Amino acid sequence: HDCVARAQRAGASGALFIVPGPSSFAVELILRHLPPGIGIEDPSGQEQAAAEGRPPMLGQGRPGEDKIIQMDFVIALCRNEEALTAGAWVEVNPNTSARRALLGDTASSVRIAGLQALAAISECNDERLVKALCEMVVDDDPHVRSIVTVSFQDRSLVMGGNPEAINGLAAQTLHPTPAVREAAMLALYRVADCTVETCDPRGIINSPVAIEALEARLTDPDGVVKKMAVDGLIHLAMSDGVIDEDDLPIIDTFVYSLDDQDPLVVSACAKALAFLSGEVDVKIVSAFSHMVDGRLDVRQGSARSLGLCRKGNVTALVALRRLLTDKDGAVRAEAATSLSQVSLGGDSQTLILITGLFLDPEAGPKIAALGCLTKVVGMTTGDMDALRGAIVGAVALLEDAGSAVRNHVSQAMAGVVEGSASDQVKEIVREAVFTMISSPLARARKEAMHALTMILEEGHSKIIEGVTSCFLDDSIEVQKYAFHIFGHHIKAHKAKGIALPANVKPSVLKCTTHEDPLVTSVSLEAIEAVCEQGDDEAVMACVHCLRDGSASVCETACRVVAHTAVRGDSRAVAAVTPLLISPMGYVRLAAITSLEKIGTIGDAKLLQAVMLRLSDKEVFVRREAVVGIQALAERGDPTAVGALVLGLEDADERIRGACIDGLALIGAKGDNVAIWALTNRFNTEARNLRRSAIKALGELVESNDPEAIESLLYALEDSDEGVKQAGVAAITHAVEKGDDFTIRRILATRCMSDDRKVRAVALQAVEAIALPGDHRVIEGMLVSIRDKGHPQLRKAGVETLMRFAAKKDPEVIKGLGDLLSESDADVRNAAVEGLLLCADKNSHAVMHSIASHLQSVEGNARTSALAALSKLCDPGDTSILQIFSKLLTHKESYVREAAVQAMRTVSKKCTCKIVETGCTCLGVRTLIPVMADASADVRKVVIEALVKLGNRADKRLLECARLALKDSSMPVRQAGEAGLRTFH
Repeated sequence: HDCVARAQRAGASGALFIVPGPSSFAVELILRHLPPGIGIEDPSGQEQAAAEGRPPMLGQGRPGEDKIIQMDFVIALCRNEEALTAGAWVEVNPNTSARRALLGDTASSVRIAGLQALAAISECNDERLVKALCEMVVDDDPHVRSIVTVSFQDRSLVMGGNPEAINGLAAQTLHPTPAVREAAMLALYRVADCTVETCDPRGIINSPVAIEALEARLTDPDGVVKKMAVDGLIHLAMSDGVIDEDDLPIIDTFVYSLDDQDPLVVSACAKALAFLSGEVDVKIVSAFSHMVDGRLDVRQGSARSLGLCRKGNVTALVALRRLLTDKDGAVRAEAATSLSQVSLGGDSQTLILITGLFLDPEAGPKIAALGCLTKVVGMTTGDMDALRGAIVGAVALLEDAGSAVRNHVSQAMAGVVEGSASDQVKEIVREAVFTMISSPLARARKEAMHALTMILEEGHSKIIEGVTSCFLDDSIEVQKYAFHIFGHHIKAHKAKGIALPANVKPSVLKCTTHEDPLVTSVSLEAIEAVCEQGDDEAVMACVHCLRDGSASVCETACRVVAHTAVRGDSRAVAAVTPLLISPMGYVRLAAITSLEKIGTIGDAKLLQAVMLRLSDKEVFVRREAVVGIQALAERGDPTAVGALVLGLEDADERIRGACIDGLALIGAKGDNVAIWALTNRFNTEARNLRRSAIKALGELVESNDPEAIESLLYALEDSDEGVKQAGVAAITHAVEKGDDFTIRRILATRCMSDDRKVRAVALQAVEAIALPGDHRVIEGMLVSIRDKGHPQLRKAGVETLMRFAAKKDPEVIKGLGDLLSESDADVRNAAVEGLLLCADKNSHAVMHSIASHLQSVEGNARTSALAALSKLCDPGDTSILQIFSKLLTHKESYVREAAVQAMRTVSKKCTCKIVETGCTCLGVRTLIPVMADASADVRKVVIEALVKLGNRADKRLLECARLALKDSSMPVRQAGEAGLRTFH
């Protein structure tokens, strides 16, 4: 046993066992212990054995069985102890006889032993072993078949992908016995299961022979065999741990087996696909089983759900490709959409399938395929032929009968160009689209032009070149669309400095004689872009259209000639003028607009023709006629002014407004007719027109014309605030700064008006035209300041006064001082600010004026007054402090509080030499007794003032702080704590 085990472990095909001396007992002993299937040969009997055609056998294991069998593993017995030492062993050749009685033995145990012996002595991939295993897979005994299938899985015996084993087992899958077919398939997918590292050099991964054999069993009559086939295919697909392109044949098998008539096969394949997809979402998993459902909406939902798979899911991609061939167009369209969501790259197979959909009889799949192409082409692809075919196929849909499909082509190509980083792809798209401009179908040529605008930047030369070739197209629709695109892109093209193709101008001019008015109109609009101003050919083309064209052509020609002809071009003017009496209102409008730009200024005949349009029945024509008069009349032309004055009576408000503006433009300074007409509008027009009239008067009135100035002053009395402000602006514009007459009139009349709003705006007007320091203005301001019923007016008067009053003006100071007792806080604040500006520092008169009003002020006014005093007086001013000290006993607490705050502001910090009686500073000495005030607010500000002003050495202050700590008011106690920290 040791000898045999050592030889088998070493991989030997035989062993030499040495027995010291010839001993039949030793031979019998060995035979008694040998395993079945292993025999002994006698080297000394080789000649006799050779003569008999057999090995020199002494016997075999299991002595007593009367058989001589073929030994595939033998032990050679040597009695030459001189030649060999005891226990030595060497390899000897295996038995190569053709007799295989052991594997064909009737006893299954013998057959099993024979297989084990054969496996033990065979090298990996031994042809005899592979052949024997393939033959034994059909054995009647399931135990034998089991050993065979296990042997095929042992890579030390048979390498994965061994072609002989796969071919042999594939043949056995056709055996009539189901159990044998099952064992053969099990062995088949076990031997076919391999990776790149473990595959037989002569074989391939996922052998087509194995896949075809397993696929054929999907329709086997035995259910277990079908299941085995499905399991085998799944096993092969999962052999390398990932589902990728190498597994496509297997996934294809499952997908197309969904059409099987056997529901068990369909169910098993659907489950297999769900498993291989790796998705866990129930909606996605169930989609595989619904792919072949008889209901349209279910299949459509299945295609939609598969689009939810992760990107690059090979199983989902194969399933979607299958759905692309569905009998219903809605399903095919949904599958194409989902394919774009799942695809990772523009693989050739996907591109080919998409290209096939471009020939679909229904519009839905075509549109979906275009959307899919947009996303797929943007991904990396190395197959430029497939890519070119897909793009050309997509662009060919520009000839499709369905407008929706054609529209989607342009969008798809724009998406391809935008999403692709490859210049080669972009060039393919441009080339394919440009070629379609020469299509025999008009609809394709039109859509091709649109597609060019989608894939190229604005003004690209290819767009100009393409649309120019369609200017003389047989189809009127194509011509019109070509000019439409040309108009949108020509400006950008010219901005790039690129010269136009030589055929552009001749083509455009030729189209102006087209029989269709729409083509003529669009070609006329193109003239402006391709011809310079003053171009004789362009002008004559417009003149021709003006004389012989329809109303729409004439209207367009008027607009174009206005930009093409130079001002004063007699040919253009002569052609346009007759159109002023055209029966079509929009033509008359275009004629006036054109003459505004090309007519000669001051041409009396032309101006008269335009003025006649002021009585036109169309409002928009009359309105444009007013503009035309402004453009063609010279300033001061009495005829034109008279016409505009008459226009002021028009029923349309906008026309009257235009006439008012026109009078401002062409009326001469001091024109009494225009001034009179505008003044009359004050009482009849709407407020916006009154504003315009005032503005126009400001342009026409002369500063030395009292009557005209008086007409402007009427605006200050208008009920509308906007009109009043317009009046102020007009007065400022019309008169010179410091104009004596105007200032006196405003002060004497409007500033004395009973209407406070009139007085307010009059002050603005005076301020706008008066010179600083003008005493008349100051007097007027003081009158306004004394207005008891209008605080805002008084405040405005104070602010204006400050800009005009000189410093130290006693009248101004007195007037401002009187305002400190006003009830309106804004007025009091304004008065304080005014006093600060007017008075000098330390002006006792002003300070006493402010201080005397502290008893009546409150809130912000009190703060302003105190701030004013602190700025005007010197620190420590005893006269002011004495005023404040008198207020410390006022009956109102807020006055006493204000007095304390004032003393705190004005008093100096104590620097006295402290004696037992305390310091002698007026502020400190005056404030200490106030600590007994009844108001907590007063006591609080007193202790705060003492903290600021007092000397730490003054013991009285410490006592005040301690007294504050006992106060009933929390704020006072808090102030006392601060004082204690200061004085302790």
